[in-house]
Amino acid sequence: MENLNNISLNFILSTGRTGSTLLCTMLNMHPEALSISEEPFAYNLYPKYKDVVNWTDKTIEEFCFDFYLFSEGKLPIQFGTKQDLVDLLTKHKEGLTGEKAIKLAYFAFFPKKDKSKVRMIVDKELKFHYFLNEVDSFYPTAKYIVLSRDPRDNVVVKINKAIKQARPYNLYFLAKMWDYQYNMLLAKTSKLDAKKVLHISYENLMTDPESTLKKVCLFLGLSFDEDMLKYDEKIKSDMDADLTENEKKH
Repeated sequence: MENLNNISLNFILSTGRTGSTLLCTMLNMHPEALSISEEPFAYNLYPKYKDVVNWTDKTIEEFCFDFYLFSEGKLPIQFGTKQDLVDLLTKHKEGLTGEKAIKLAYFAFFPKKDKSKVRMIVDKELKFHYFLNEVDSFYPTAKYIVLSRDPRDNVVVKINKAIKQARPYNLYFLAKMWDYQYNMLLAKTSKLDAKKVLHISYENLMTDPESTLKKVCLFLGLSFDEDMLKYDEKIKSDMDADLTENEKKH
């Protein structure tokens, strides 16, 4: 792990069913990138801890409690343990700040990933575009990848998911929500420095992943790594490993 001050925090902005998990998975194949999904602690914890400079064991315990308090339930599939987070914060307690503590929280995700070379964090919390002004003020050096998808496909995918889960759905509502969310997102990002925003599409990510990922890497300041195209192999390998581990337990 490099000096925490040199590790940048960036964000993927999109709506659900747009391909942000796919992009997140691809980025995680890069040895210098760490990308996690749908946990809002970077926004929720910053105001409370931004000015804290005296980090005692009690402060660390409270930070960890708040971290779990604001969780949206996505931790089990990607997070390590509370003790992992406590250990990271304790190890770096000297000179710890609120922003550094939040960066360290990211390093407790994906415990099997080698993070020794990570110098880039990319967060894909879907709700952050609602609070983009605040997020940008918290992290003024952050960059934003705006990921879009053909609204017709986006709505169809959401309808199919609702049908599969036996939930009611409304075509008009889903279409209006997409229109509202992206108009808001485009309006907010248009007020940011253009150098901080990159627009890509799900369609290009699927049809020409190498070219699209090269654009993303150039934007973030990373060199392109061909392993990013092998995300499907990594997913299968992890699934096989988890299956073997579960079989051993039983």
